[in-house]
Amino acid sequence: MSNLQLMNMLGEIINVADIVGGDFPAGLPQTAGPLTYTLPSNTPSGQNGQSVLQLGNVSTNEIYSKNTEFWSGCPGIVSLPALPTSSSDACQVIYLNRNNQNIGFAYRDTRYNANSMQAGETLLFSPIGSGKIKLANDGTVTMGTDASVNGKCYVQTNENGIYFVTPWGTMSLDANGFNVTVASGASINMGGLASGLPVAALTSFVNINASMFNAAATTVSLGVGPVFANACVPITAGAPNQFGVPLPLFTTTCAPSILMSVV
Repeated sequence: MSNLQLMNMLGEIINVADIVGGDFPAGLPQTAGPLTYTLPSNTPSGQNGQSVLQLGNVSTNEIYSKNTEFWSGCPGIVSLPALPTSSSDACQVIYLNRNNQNIGFAYRDTRYNANSMQAGETLLFSPIGSGKIKLANDGTVTMGTDASVNGKCYVQTNENGIYFVTPWGTMSLDANGFNVTVASGASINMGGLASGLPVAALTSFVNINASMFNAAATTVSLGVGPVFANACVPITAGAPNQFGVPLPLFTTTCAPSILMSVV
């Protein structure tokens, strides 16, 4: 058998086509809106929950196959192809010709490309959505979405920590502590203090910054001492008091149930 005869035979067994429609277990037959392709009433997609593809040529409106089996090619991962968006753009498939039913096993869609990728990296994304998961070659994992209305929202983790980024604020947990900042400027910061401070017990801190702070609780305890006293007490400027502080720490408008530790 000559090489030409072999190539002709393979051309009859393996072909390339556009995916012009499909029927997936999750719902009714799906076809591209501006196109006129329809699925036959005997499409076997409902049997055993299998997905089938309708293959053809989007430019000429030809139909090659109406019930090609969809083989995803990787156990545990199923990615259904996007349907045509015009009479010239469609996902392509390499399929195997069989007498009873064709099998589609290799796919590509030139309408979408993976931007900002380096050799050895992996990107999972929805061709018609904005969700993405990127596994970078430096160990960084990023999961998020690029929304045209609200902007980017994503969570990223690497060897340094984990980070959340949205148009409304950010949150991070890393060597600098736990930090939350919202778009208004309000923030919560927690972290550790450097050693060598005058008071050895001071090893950590929490800062809450906002134009208004409300603690809705029956009792608010400040400090870890064994004895508590009302923090809201009238203190005359410059006069001695039980706290040894010449100026008021708290105003007398505080609720009497707020207690400050007296060590």
